[in-house]
Amino acid sequence: MKRFQMQYSDNRTFSEWLSAIEAFVDEHGLKGNVLLFEIFSDSHAIELVEPVISLIENRFPTAPYAGCSTNGSIVEGKSAEEHVVVAANVFECPETKAEAIQLPISYDLQQESGQTVVEAVKARPWVKAIEVLATIGNTDMPSLCKQISAVDDSIQVFGGGALAADVHDGNSAKTFVFSSAAKPAHNSAVFMLMGGEQLHVRSSFVTGWRNLGVPFEATDSTRNVLKTLDDKPAFDVYNHYIGVAKDEHFFDISVVFPLCFETGGVPLLRVATNFGEDDSLIFAADISKLTSANIAYGDSARTIESVNDAIREYEDFAADAINLYSCAGRQGYWGDEVDKETLPFQSLAPTLGFYTAGELLRTNGQLLLHNLTIVVCQGDVSL
Repeated sequence: MKRFQMQYSDNRTFSEWLSAIEAFVDEHGLKGNVLLFEIFSDSHAIELVEPVISLIENRFPTAPYAGCSTNGSIVEGKSAEEHVVVAANVFECPETKAEAIQLPISYDLQQESGQTVVEAVKARPWVKAIEVLATIGNTDMPSLCKQISAVDDSIQVFGGGALAADVHDGNSAKTFVFSSAAKPAHNSAVFMLMGGEQLHVRSSFVTGWRNLGVPFEATDSTRNVLKTLDDKPAFDVYNHYIGVAKDEHFFDISVVFPLCFETGGVPLLRVATNFGEDDSLIFAADISKLTSANIAYGDSARTIESVNDAIREYEDFAADAINLYSCAGRQGYWGDEVDKETLPFQSLAPTLGFYTAGELLRTNGQLLLHNLTIVVCQGDVSL
């Protein structure tokens, strides 16, 4: 697989970039092969991606593509400077396949949509991986994840929640996804199915946060609202250990000190985005009742060590391309130094990604929604 990636600035430059891809395809005799585009925009303004979509559809009318709004994009392992980032993945093996499915995932439709995805995958035995781009607001993501987990255990599932740098709210109705299967939409998800005999995909995650002290029990919660820890108001418990005030700086502190929940042996970080009048904590994703929870803290040295460990582990895979789905909270934690944890992956393969409202990864058969995590996906086509 050959990856081309660029930051969109104007139609002329983008058209020239597409011409270079056409030349590569022609030169290498890949006319009938899959060409998969990925498009990420850091704004909720859909019109920013419309010229990109239009040019791709005109030049490559049969090419599948997928994208979403983000809290910023990653291109060549670094934070993008332009609003829109585009990658083109050219699969050299003619047997490789890719197909986009886009479906509504609001509360009243997600069960039907989840079942549609499972049935679609069953009917396509060639599927090896599913990239999921989803708007997580107005959606019971744990329920949807449970449904998608029903696909064959051998299939890698990964992705991220749409966000936008100009809305500051992962649950905003303004975030959107889009694909070659449907127009830009809110309360929606794109499932990019990929596969073929020679396609190899590997996924994992990196955190770098450490647990503090003894665990608590989440004794009362409703969706993303945690009411009590050990039967005490959740905010009071959190405040006792962290010393955080109910003011505009709450999120700046909570992103460094999330709660860590164990789910099937997998640590899930959850960021408290706000607090309730009843001393509850409001999180960026749903909380399960009667689960163990620790307060965790960000450790920059541990994070860099984890990234370096991952780089060493991934070297043998010889990836052609790497995708990163990194939590927007990590941007807040690192500030201007956020590239420290993403740029090293570019040394392995062309690295693309975006900052998310939540990271999706299937581990031990379960598709789980993470916070404050980097989900890493590597792709390779062996010829």
